[in-house]
Order: sequence, then C-alpha cells, then structure tokens
Amino acid sequence: MPDKIRSQKLSFQYFYLCLDLEETTELCFQADEDMHKFMKEKYPDYYKAMYASKPQGATENKIEKTEGEDSNEDDDASIKEDNDEENLSGAEEDIKSIPKNKDLKKLYRKIAEKTHPDKVGNDKYASVFSAAAQAYVSNNLAEILKICGNMNIEIIELCPESIALLKENIKEISEAIYHKKQTAAWVWTEAKNEQQKRELIEKILQRHGII
Repeated sequence: MPDKIRSQKLSFQYFYLCLDLEETTELCFQADEDMHKFMKEKYPDYYKAMYASKPQGATENKIEKTEGEDSNEDDDASIKEDNDEENLSGAEEDIKSIPKNKDLKKLYRKIAEKTHPDKVGNDKYASVFSAAAQAYVSNNLAEILKICGNMNIEIIELCPESIALLKENIKEISEAIYHKKQTAAWVWTEAKNEQQKRELIEKILQRHGII
C-alpha cells in the first residue's frame, strides 16, 4: 500500500478515535452526575457518610473507579485550558530547542503560516496555532494532521518513520478510550435497569468501606 494512502487511512482512524473519546468523555461526565443523584436519592445516609468529610462548598469528587482501572486517569471534564497568549508563548519556547520528526516539522510550519497571529495579522486562529504548537511539542503527528484537515492544508506523503509515529499516536488515544471505559461511570452508562445501577452503587460503597 502506498505510504500516502496508508497515512490517509491512519489519519481517518485517528479522527474517528478523537470523536469516540469525546463522546465517551461526555457520556462518563453525565453518568457521574446521574450516579451522584441516584445515590443521594436511593442511599441518602450512605451518601452523607461518603461525602461527610468534604469541605463545605467543594466540588464533589467523582465516584470511585471500578476494579482494575488506572488510578491516575485525568478528569478531562474538570481540566480547563490556559489562555491563548500563555499557550502560544510557552509552546513556542519549547519548540525552539526540540529536534522533531521532519514531516511533523514541515506540517507544523504549514499550519503556523496560516494560523500564527504574526502571520495573519490577528488572533482569529490563535487557538488553532496553540493546539498545533502543543501537538508539535508532544510529538502528536496525528493531531497535526487533524488540524491540517480542518484548515484545508494539503497533507504531504509521510515517510516510514512518520507512519510509525502516527501509529503510536493512535495507540495512545486508543488506550485513553480504553481507560475511560474501565470507569464506574462507563459501567453506569451500560446499566440496563435499576437493579444493575443499585449493584454498581453498592459495590462502590463497599470499596469505600461504607457498607
């Protein structure tokens, strides 16, 4: 298979996985809300016991994860991006001293030509440039290709080294989706009736030593 076709297929695979991760994250976020409401309504005493030690006014933590889940998973819904100006300056400083894959560098420069405030004369695409800079620093060629597609920038034919990097980026996002789907929140989205929901809540309470 020609490298250009292979890179396009991998790019489309990454785009799909981005949508999958976005959907999974949103579903888990909503499930967390639903789980708290369900516990508060059906198990009010246990709910109070579980959150009695939380400081007044603090945001409630997510309900604990199911067995086997990575305890270091980030709560994507709670993380906010820095402002564009800080992202731009910080990313540009990192970029200057980091040797990069040649295709990644070439595509990043194409994006910068169309999005950098100094190039376009305004901040219209500042957030796009910031995202590209962060992807560049983190060696995320797949994200760079995604941005190119959104900005109608022609995709170059990737070298074998870049194809390997693209596959690694796909592996990383696939793992992120996998870990999301190991959470109690995801199990909640698949509960078919109230009995299954109760069993999940009781399992969580048991893990906390509440019951």
